[in-house]
Amino acid sequence: MYQDSEVQSYDYFWERADWTYKFALIPKRCAKTNKWMWMQTVAQAHRMYTGPGDPIHEYRYIDKNEFFMLQLQGGLKNGIR
Repeated sequence: MYQDSEVQSYDYFWERADWTYKFALIPKRCAKTNKWMWMQTVAQAHRMYTGPGDPIHEYRYIDKNEFFMLQLQGGLKNGIR
């Protein structure tokens, strides 16, 4: 039987999200670095979860430089729309 410390969780959000560039007029936190982003262009990730009941829409924002690094590392399957 596995202990909780032996099982590593993986966040599939990043590779399955749809990406767009948005202008952050309202301050947002970067989901990767936890820094504030304001009055700049950011990458917005959108993911919709469906199932019984209402669909759930989840949005995460990252700095455009962090998004570029994710693309270079091959961690994204979907590109910018």
